[in-house]
Amino acid sequence: MEAAHISPELPIRWVVSADRTVEIKEEVTELGCDQANERILQEETPPSSITERETGGLNPQEEDELDEALLGWESDLCSSDEEAPEREGVCTAAAVTGSFYSHDHEQSAPELLQHLFRPRRPTGLDFGRLTRTANKTLSSAMDFFLLFFTAEVVQCICRFTNAYAWRHVIEKPSYGDATGAWADVTVDEMHKFIGLLVYMGVTKIFQISSYWSTESLERGPWARAFMSKDRFLAILAMLHVVDPDTEAEGDCLQELRYLLDHMKAMCQDLYQPPQNMAVDERMVRFKARSGMKQFMKENPTRWGFKLWVLACSDSGYTYDFYVYTGSKEGRVHGLAQSVVLQLSEPLEFQNYHLWFDHYYTSPELLVALQERGIRACGTCNPNRKQFPQSMKDHKKWGKKAQRGDMRWQLIKEGNIVALQWKDLRTVTVLSTIHSATESVTVQRRARSHGKLDIVNVRQPLAIHEYNQHMGGVDRSDQLIQKYSVLISSLKWWKTLFFQFVDIAVVNAYILFQEWRASNPLNEDLRRTARYCQLEFREELARQLGSIPNNADVPSPAPRVSKERPSDASASFHLGHVPEVSEQRRKCFLCYKSKKKEVKTYIWCSGAGCYGKSFCLNKTRNCFKAWHSTEGEKYRIQ
Repeated sequence: MEAAHISPELPIRWVVSADRTVEIKEEVTELGCDQANERILQEETPPSSITERETGGLNPQEEDELDEALLGWESDLCSSDEEAPEREGVCTAAAVTGSFYSHDHEQSAPELLQHLFRPRRPTGLDFGRLTRTANKTLSSAMDFFLLFFTAEVVQCICRFTNAYAWRHVIEKPSYGDATGAWADVTVDEMHKFIGLLVYMGVTKIFQISSYWSTESLERGPWARAFMSKDRFLAILAMLHVVDPDTEAEGDCLQELRYLLDHMKAMCQDLYQPPQNMAVDERMVRFKARSGMKQFMKENPTRWGFKLWVLACSDSGYTYDFYVYTGSKEGRVHGLAQSVVLQLSEPLEFQNYHLWFDHYYTSPELLVALQERGIRACGTCNPNRKQFPQSMKDHKKWGKKAQRGDMRWQLIKEGNIVALQWKDLRTVTVLSTIHSATESVTVQRRARSHGKLDIVNVRQPLAIHEYNQHMGGVDRSDQLIQKYSVLISSLKWWKTLFFQFVDIAVVNAYILFQEWRASNPLNEDLRRTARYCQLEFREELARQLGSIPNNADVPSPAPRVSKERPSDASASFHLGHVPEVSEQRRKCFLCYKSKKKEVKTYIWCSGAGCYGKSFCLNKTRNCFKAWHSTEGEKYRIQ
């Protein structure tokens, strides 16, 4: 009989063997355990019944829910395996590897009622703020996207952009019209601008001008169906999402405050999440100068802005977030705990389950969440304050323990289960959701007699469910990064604006899929069997750009060719006469030599110039430079 490994500092109070006989042990230093015949559990006989007086009064629905919970609870306490069916997914056979050692862990039956999930609204989509007529007409990708970028928000962005552009168009006349004035952005034009951003996320090209190019192999043939390149660059340069007249002083996020508050509110108003939620950070790539820029060495995106995100574990729906401003917030004691408490405010007193990693997990945080009606689970560093002293020797214990071994202890302040499980390494978890005795069977590869075999290993249910529910933010990141609309910019707030567009698109896609699933008979919601995010984004881009599904690919505008017949014996420098056009165009020589866009009305009508435009004024004479030996090197290219 092989001896099971156990910490000498860890007393065992309850020992329940396979024949259901109970022996009380005050303190055990070494326990011989036959894994085929014994299981070590901890239990307490429940009260026979719960009266209405003890629970403070129950309505009929609560009584039914409590009866179902008690029936399931009592079935786990039956005296023989024949009397109670085996719980699906829970390990009851002693043939799997792993020994479970424990301190006291008690859970009384009255606590079952407190663990019932009670959201303030029915989980899922919530269109209560919409009219009944509008609710029935939601059938397209654009309808769901405009739930986040509402008509009011788009109108405000247009108004703010126009107000900002009229102030700066004199400094940047190239973004104006033929007269140098600013052409006001309309709501329809802003929709096309956002649709073009979505299209650029689907069609990745590293240079914006290549989307309108006819010469490069990497080009976006549909870009010109949305708007011209000059107009897109003009709107991108003058874009503003807050009122330039009323920007708040002293606010680090003043350039985004209006849109930031609106997006957070809409993400919460339109959806009531299911019980399991995950908290994690998200990095938005940005390398220009900013006091809010963060560096995370182990993250795939090492430089950028950090967002604290609360997302649904199952779907990846972004429910809440806020931007970390770094040193601008000053030194914050207990930053991780304050982040979780702030994000979880909408979930209070509804018995939500919150999942996070070791950066956030501490006994103090789990106690604070439990006081707010939220239960939580997360991996933990054993060096945290209030962590059981007898379990801080995890490295020493992990060297002696076999794969599948587990030990636990109850932190009585907060009724927190602290458990450690040996896989390849020791995993430490704190939980207010689980009982330490629950486990499942997982398969692992183990080398036996020189070859790899599949063995069954007992795994605590807390770790099993942590692996299932922790990836909500990662799932959201994958959906965003796949077709992100991010465009490199020196303006920090524009990078976050693109991130808000991505959040709106991904959340709209998740809501659209749930709406389709709940309305299978609606013909307007019928899509392909494997309708994915790519198809959703393509549909959204078409609808925002007012492009019909059966439209042909727009052909490029014909090149301006105003060549004049010239004498074959004449040199290149003869017969080139400057002409004045009705529209301003980019000076060819300024762009070639200085990579600077300067607009001009002058163009050359001579042979070989192909209608190129050149500056011709008091300060610059690119027309002369182009036709002299100075422009020879650019003509050869």
